[in-house]
Amino acid sequence: MFPKVLAAFLVATTTMVATSSGAAIPGPPAPVARERIPPECEFTLIPSAPVPEDADLEAEFSFQLRTRFAQEFPDIPFTNPPDRSFHDGPDGNGFYSVNRAWAIEGVSDEDIVDAISGWSVETFPPATIPSVSWKVDSILCFIF
Repeated sequence: MFPKVLAAFLVATTTMVATSSGAAIPGPPAPVARERIPPECEFTLIPSAPVPEDADLEAEFSFQLRTRFAQEFPDIPFTNPPDRSFHDGPDGNGFYSVNRAWAIEGVSDEDIVDAISGWSVETFPPATIPSVSWKVDSILCFIF
C-alpha cells in the first residue's frame, strides 16, 4: 500500500512542478539523431593477450560481441554479420573484421568505436577466456 501511495505522490508532484512564471519545466532533451554507419566501413578487433591453444576464438568472440552489443545498444536488434571474416593471426591470436552495416544501423561511428574499444572479457557474463580483452586495431572505410 505504502509504495503505491508514494509512487502516486511522486507522479503528482513531478507533473505539477512549474516555474514561477507558470510555464512547465521542460523534460529531458530529445535524443540526438545518430548517423547510419556506412556499409563500406569495417573494423578489426584483435585480442590483446595470447589465448589458449584449444580456444574456439571465433565462437568466443561471437558470443561476447552478441552479449555486449545487447548491453550497449538494447534498442537495436542484433543480427549476425553476413560478411564477417575471422582470421587466425601469426601467433595464434585471431582477429575479426566485420562489415559494420550488419546490425548497427542508427549508431554512429564514434559510438560504436567508443563502445567496442572499451570492451573486455571481464565485462561479459560467463567468459570462457578470461585473460583476453579485445581492442580496436583498425577501422577501414572505402568510399567510392
